[in-house]
Amino acid sequence: MTSSPARLPVTILALLTAAGTGVAAPSVAWRVPVAGPGLTQRPAIGPNGEIAVHGTELVVIEPDGTVRFRQSIGVASSTSNVCDIDDAGRIYATTFAGLHAFSPEGVLLWTAGSGSPFTTHAGPNVGPDGNIYLIEEGPGDLGMASFDPSGALRWNVPGYNNEIFQNRMEIAFDHDSVFAASDFIPVDCDCLTSGVISYTFDGNQEWVALTALPHQPVVSAQGSIHLRIATFDFATIDADSGDVSYASFSPQSVTSSAPAVAPDGTAYAWVSGNDLLKVDANGSTQELISGNGFVAMGNPAISADGSVLVCGTAEAIFGVPGEISGFDPATGQRLWSIDLGTEGGWNLVATGRPRFSADGSTVYVGVNAGNSSYVYAVDLVEPVFPGDADGSGTVDLADLNIVLGSFGLDVPEGDVDGSGAVDLLDLNIVLANFGTGL
Repeated sequence: MTSSPARLPVTILALLTAAGTGVAAPSVAWRVPVAGPGLTQRPAIGPNGEIAVHGTELVVIEPDGTVRFRQSIGVASSTSNVCDIDDAGRIYATTFAGLHAFSPEGVLLWTAGSGSPFTTHAGPNVGPDGNIYLIEEGPGDLGMASFDPSGALRWNVPGYNNEIFQNRMEIAFDHDSVFAASDFIPVDCDCLTSGVISYTFDGNQEWVALTALPHQPVVSAQGSIHLRIATFDFATIDADSGDVSYASFSPQSVTSSAPAVAPDGTAYAWVSGNDLLKVDANGSTQELISGNGFVAMGNPAISADGSVLVCGTAEAIFGVPGEISGFDPATGQRLWSIDLGTEGGWNLVATGRPRFSADGSTVYVGVNAGNSSYVYAVDLVEPVFPGDADGSGTVDLADLNIVLGSFGLDVPEGDVDGSGAVDLLDLNIVLANFGTGL
């Protein structure tokens, strides 16, 4: 079942904070409603660019905003659930009934798991080897487990539990290992043991890194695992050895649930709401970039080329509508912002971890409004408006004056069709598109 994307009753405010930066003003390409509140995790992205999210329903969306299918499958321990898509386009999600696999068209392929009930602490996530990894919490038969795409259990390490966290995590990977964070991990210890544990894809334990209250792990290309620890600390773990180093910022708190890691290994997280923390690739140095003027920030994501850091504000909890903003990772300067406004009497707030499309042209963000949620697609490519001779983003009198002032000349000013001369064709383009733009 398909449907067209919803119209956008939002106010879009594009802010270029430094003249001449050349940064494109983004726009909301579409948004799609998703049943239930939450959507704090990042959307899954499939092989054809499709986007999947799991609120109280599983929704798969085409890149143009068309809904491919919806499945009211329920939740698995919270209203913010992780889902993932493999290279064949199969979608994986969990509920209290178990781990479910759906075809690209939304047909249920199989359900696996222990039941009684099946409550997930982390995952499901598809690894680089094409298998599915998750942690089932509580007294069931499973713990840290892996299934193959047919639903067969590959291996299982029981004994995990989740007494503290209410929000789901993702499983993290590098080229040959899987990393899981939990507030209880099964090691030979007579105490409450929390931290990050590493397994090979075959289920052999490699190391355990003991930490206090680990949150979402993120792996850099350089082989470091970055994550928030408890309230005040930021940890970096060596993916090969499990050695841990800390950056402590008490009394400031690391507010984001997961850091963003740039291609060069630099990690970014928000501290005390409005200070941007940078931790270099080896975790030994850090600096705070402050003065962004927000009440609270969270859930950063960085583009594949490291050029823009995107995150949402949590200002709605203070009675102010939220925003989706882009920052320069090198300076912390705010480049642009989209004002989300209100919906049905609720302030919209970007609660989700952003996710960039494969080509980096779009970023997808989960947005919450009371008991409702939405997926927003923010187009980061600068729009081209025919007839916009001055590049202002609007075709107006200024553009008409440029064309008229250059009419008959072989100059670039006013040559909106690129023919090499300013003539009637250019004038007609401006008149035909007059009033269009941002």
